Amino acid sequence: MPSNQIFLGIVTHGYNWTLPYLHGISVGTVITNEDAIQLAVYNDVPIQFNEIAQSPYYYFLDSNRIQHIVWFKDARSFDSRARLADEYDLQGLSIWTIMRFDSQLWLIINNLYYIERLLGID
Repeated sequence: MPSNQIFLGIVTHGYNWTLPYLHGISVGTVITNEDAIQLAVYNDVPIQFNEIAQSPYYYFLDSNRIQHIVWFKDARSFDSRARLADEYDLQGLSIWTIMRFDSQLWLIINNLYYIERLLGID
């Protein structure tokens, strides 16, 4: 398939995982990016950034002393993903969770691209 027929899907949420991670057993809870930031503030933990994944993350202990890791997106994450469309000559971006507004995402998208709404895509 030609690359210019492909849209890169971008999600606007993160995941809150309990640790230790057990393959096939552990389940991540979906969390909005804003809620992820608020949870870090509430737990007074520093947000770190993984350069390879191009995503912020942090660890915290809940009230039962269970450790969690939270991965989410921020402006840096959105920027690195959005630039992949140009790098690989893709048709464009597709926001998977358009109803979950994320101001950092739209800041990046509005600065990089002309936004066009496509109707009738099956």
